Amino acid sequence: MPEKFGQYFLKDKTVVEKIISLLPPGGNLLEIGPGKGALTFMLADIAEHLICVEFDPRLARYIKEKFGGEKVRVITGDILKESSFFDGAPFNIINNLPYAISTDIIYYLAGLSLWNTAVMTIQKETARRFLAAAGTSEYGRTSVTASVFFDIQMVFEFSKKCFSPPPKVDAGVLVLQNKNIKAGPSQRLDIKEWKNFMNICFFSRRKTLSNNLKRLPDNKTGAALLEYLKIESNARPQDVAPGQYLELFKKIYEISNYL
Repeated sequence: MPEKFGQYFLKDKTVVEKIISLLPPGGNLLEIGPGKGALTFMLADIAEHLICVEFDPRLARYIKEKFGGEKVRVITGDILKESSFFDGAPFNIINNLPYAISTDIIYYLAGLSLWNTAVMTIQKETARRFLAAAGTSEYGRTSVTASVFFDIQMVFEFSKKCFSPPPKVDAGVLVLQNKNIKAGPSQRLDIKEWKNFMNICFFSRRKTLSNNLKRLPDNKTGAALLEYLKIESNARPQDVAPGQYLELFKKIYEISNYL
């Protein structure tokens, strides 16, 4: 496997079975990064329909030859550029992600509609960052985003030795529940605006949030808005709770119908 794709392949059958057991039974299933099919061979049996998205063309061909058919569809491409699955029917997600896109996938899932449950295998440190609470050193834009858009929990961690080749760090398995699966288009945040907003809010962790927000176009916010939302004027980005960020975003961008 070429290193340029940054993939690590699960080889421990016990871990594979434990990960798959976290999925709701049946239904449509999207597998991100099937790799050599460690999960796929079991997923093909339990899903009503399975879509596998694989970035590496050689592995995509392998998965298609081994599992492809009426029940299993294989897409060769970048998951971050795909958004239409199962003709608009609800589905669940499972993945063993290349570590390089672990952060990007949070924003991707936040902007993706119709999925219900996602089971994610990512590096342990990244998983903990997604779960970090306000006021801690690990808390940041991905922590806020994960809390705003999902109900999220770390279910278990496992050793890097369960992969081939072994990565440098151990892994964590997260289960995410989409808070807004039933939200219509008019009830969803613009994820590009949200990501830009997060980047501005956390532009400098050493500066106050008020200072960072001066980077917004037309200086859309000020001390009065922070005071209205009960955010201290000297608060730094890591001191502000996810719910406060959501309310701040809604006020700045004049959004009233987000669930």
